[in-house]
Amino acid sequence: MHLEIADATQKLYVCPGESIPISYSVHLGRLAQCYPACEACPLNCETGATPMPATERLRKKHERQLSEVEISFGRIRGVYLNRIDRRVTSDIVGQFASELWNNVQRAVQTHRRERIVDWEPPRVVIGYDQRSSSPDIMTGLQDRLRLMGCDVVDLGLTIGPALQFAIRLHKANAGVFVTGAGHSPSWTGLDFFDHTGMPRDVSGWNIPTIGVPPLKHARPIRSSGQHAFKPVSKEYSRRLSRFVRPRREMTICVGVEDRVSEDHIRNVFHSFGERLRIVNLPKRPRDLSNVNDADALLVGEAVIASQADMGFVVDEDVRNCLVTDELGEPASPDEIAFALDDSPTFATVKTPWHELASTHPTADVVCGETIYAFPNKAVQCDAGLTLASIVTAFSEMNVAVSDFVDARRNLKVSQLRQLRENTLPLAGGSELRSGEGTVHRTGRLSSR
Repeated sequence: MHLEIADATQKLYVCPGESIPISYSVHLGRLAQCYPACEACPLNCETGATPMPATERLRKKHERQLSEVEISFGRIRGVYLNRIDRRVTSDIVGQFASELWNNVQRAVQTHRRERIVDWEPPRVVIGYDQRSSSPDIMTGLQDRLRLMGCDVVDLGLTIGPALQFAIRLHKANAGVFVTGAGHSPSWTGLDFFDHTGMPRDVSGWNIPTIGVPPLKHARPIRSSGQHAFKPVSKEYSRRLSRFVRPRREMTICVGVEDRVSEDHIRNVFHSFGERLRIVNLPKRPRDLSNVNDADALLVGEAVIASQADMGFVVDEDVRNCLVTDELGEPASPDEIAFALDDSPTFATVKTPWHELASTHPTADVVCGETIYAFPNKAVQCDAGLTLASIVTAFSEMNVAVSDFVDARRNLKVSQLRQLRENTLPLAGGSELRSGEGTVHRTGRLSSR
């Protein structure tokens, strides 16, 4: 067999993730067959004079994948497997762990002739939500953290507010929560928190693309980190239950979309028993600022059917919520917030909870379009805390939600303060009274 020596000037191609070069003909053949590595290859447009429709499809797919990622303060979102998989998660978390180690090393850095003080590896609290993709992402998260020498406190299946509580409880350096809240079930993502339980900036990180070689992170130490499984969801919910102090019997309907949120609400309102009605909602992104949202209408129908005092729609993140009155009509947060505080602070746009809490740290209640925050409490934003506060406030006033909303629109703040404390005469000869069996303007009794 006659063998020809390859021309030294011939250009060779190396596919992403491979080390052996290929010839130009093999390069064209792989492009024609839509070889997986071609998606991330910067040379996938070199087709010469050969028509290659596959390259256009690869380019459009690559642009679509880049657009299907959402990076905001403290969180990363993307389509599961198409944009974020276990390996991409590992690369992202590797950058996060490197920053944690840099902070630890700076804290113990001394002069070479001095003795270095004792130090501990970073401790990170992790957890995941109810989505089917979350356990797979959780695996990549945990493996990379331990490989980087970080001690891991695993909460397992939990909610975001409970993970923030666990960060302070275990005195951890940071926390990571696997969730795709706010998007369709095909999405997944990561929420990053600092040692105070507040979101951590992720804007400067490199988000790798599916199919490219993995990022290389230097291991700070030779030994792997420790792992401890310490669920706190039930303990956290029980701590919130102390904010439920109703002065009369009330029936409430709460709409949730998964079992984790349902267990959380049941533990917070465990004293209600059968007077707590759970409404199962479909798993989908919802707009609670829209009064015609399908889930708001569903909970409103359940309130009317069960003759409940009020209803709530709890979003997937267990932070945003919508309140409905006893007639099934949604009530805006700026109307409900006056029942919690004489002078609440409002945000007229969709503001993240951490921005609400940090902007007004001394306010009792900070209110956005679909969210309530309590900056001066240890738990600053949780739908369970919001529901407990609202139920307690209306039980103390012994006022129906619709009547209070009407009074809120017609009365001044000073008159609302009298309404919360004592009897306040209203227009038309009727009155709202703090006592059982008082007839309101609508002709209904305040207690059933």
